[in-house]
Amino acid sequence: MGKIVLLTTAIPRGELHRETIGLFYEKIGKQLKDWEIYHVINLDNPLKLCDKFSRGETRRLLEEIIPKNVRRYFIETVEPNFCKAYVNVIVKVYEKNILDKETLIWWLEDDWKVIGDYDVSKVLRFCGVKNGALSMTSNAPLCSFRGGPVMSYDFFVRFFDIHRKIDVKKDPEKRVRNYIHYGNVHKGDICVFVVYLLEYMGETLEFLEENSWFYRSRYNALRFDGGRLRYFMVLKEKMEDENMYIYEYKSNNLGENRVKELKKIFRKIGMEELKREMGGNSISFFNFVPYMMEDVGRKFNMDNGLKKVSNSYG
Repeated sequence: MGKIVLLTTAIPRGELHRETIGLFYEKIGKQLKDWEIYHVINLDNPLKLCDKFSRGETRRLLEEIIPKNVRRYFIETVEPNFCKAYVNVIVKVYEKNILDKETLIWWLEDDWKVIGDYDVSKVLRFCGVKNGALSMTSNAPLCSFRGGPVMSYDFFVRFFDIHRKIDVKKDPEKRVRNYIHYGNVHKGDICVFVVYLLEYMGETLEFLEENSWFYRSRYNALRFDGGRLRYFMVLKEKMEDENMYIYEYKSNNLGENRVKELKKIFRKIGMEELKREMGGNSISFFNFVPYMMEDVGRKFNMDNGLKKVSNSYG
């Protein structure tokens, strides 16, 4: 049995929470039935939503859809502020003394919907890599808040948790990202993996999911202390199998290719060997394909004239 902490910054969204948080527990929660689960929720109440949705009703709905075996902590704020919400949920984790070195932490905003059907508990094993984190959605490079990330304890305390350093007028997603880029807190390699779950895919792969545009613009101009920016592709045939095929590349020139041809140039490796190779000071960030989560909050925000910014919802 593992332990996982879910951190959610929420606003009143009516029945949409059944599609997001509710479906999360209906699908992924069942896969984690043997896990110890904690859910910390900051509930803001933007003025633009007060005449449509009630914060009290929202809390009652969340208490209904979150299973009773999940340990829940709600924080209700007076002044809506996204950055303060980020700080609040992290502070609550420390107040309740929830974390230990084996704990996983999932940044799970309230407007992401489960669309996949594979076993997430098997995917979470990749967070066993030191300084490991992962994403299961599109356009989610290192330290994106899109549908995650899911983080190891090491990654969370070293890179994601900057609640004591951040100005609450700033966007926490940008601050976390910049903390790794410019904060002089990382001295090793940054290893970016795209993991293809082949049993849920066809025989042909297109290799368009590594978000190289982000790393070219954000990292290539930077100099690390003896570290490098490294790209890997991983082919995983069966979720329950410890083995996988891995390939490190400097430029993605594979194009569209068939799986059986790729195995000729990929190296076979087990999970424990991967942990050893990616130990030390390296950051290991894994993107999983096909995707498990998608954003459904954007339409809600547009329909309600809402824009999330660092210090308010306006």
